[in-house]
Amino acid sequence: EVIIVKDVPGVYQADPKLFKTSKIKVITADELSTLSSLGAKILHPDALSYKKKSIRARIIRHGEDLMKEGTFIDGEVKREISVSSSPLSLITIHYGDEFPAGIFECLSSYEIYGISMGSSYLGIYVKEEVSDKIAGKLLDFFPQHRIVKKDGIGMVVLKKKTPKDRPGLINKVTEILARHGINLVELSSIGREIILYVSFNDLGRVLNLLTKYG
Repeated sequence: EVIIVKDVPGVYQADPKLFKTSKIKVITADELSTLSSLGAKILHPDALSYKKKSIRARIIRHGEDLMKEGTFIDGEVKREISVSSSPLSLITIHYGDEFPAGIFECLSSYEIYGISMGSSYLGIYVKEEVSDKIAGKLLDFFPQHRIVKKDGIGMVVLKKKTPKDRPGLINKVTEILARHGINLVELSSIGREIILYVSFNDLGRVLNLLTKYG
């Protein structure tokens, strides 16, 4: 077992120095690495990149008994590529100076696969099979806004094992796709993930290229 000694007795739902929050008893190595890459200061984002699934790890506070429970870190950090199994639609709302307050409550019963923001536009990725229904609902709730829809989109999520792999990665990915004539609908990045939106018809080619060169 590896015991990691910190100035807090484990991992919390939020920074315990700023918020009154509960300690987490068990967290996956994958989730903790991602949270660290997004700003959580409990561990360096690369600290768990060499942890094997078979290794038990635990975080406790400095000065406490080593038998204290702390937070257990389960599993290992994953590197993976996943794709959407069915076509998505991008529904875009042009809201000008008036943001459509309540939009997420309006869509709470639907799965959302991505959100993008512009200076006066909000884009939402949803399943194509329900996109007409969602667009109609948005028009009913926000008749003052203009709404457009683009169908036939596929989503690819590229998750790297460690954030240090990130420098130049986005440029590398876009160069590979451009070299093979694949157009991007959109690209976004958060934590250890790069999310690509492409034509659903290109999804298989994109997966093969990223697996081969990524």
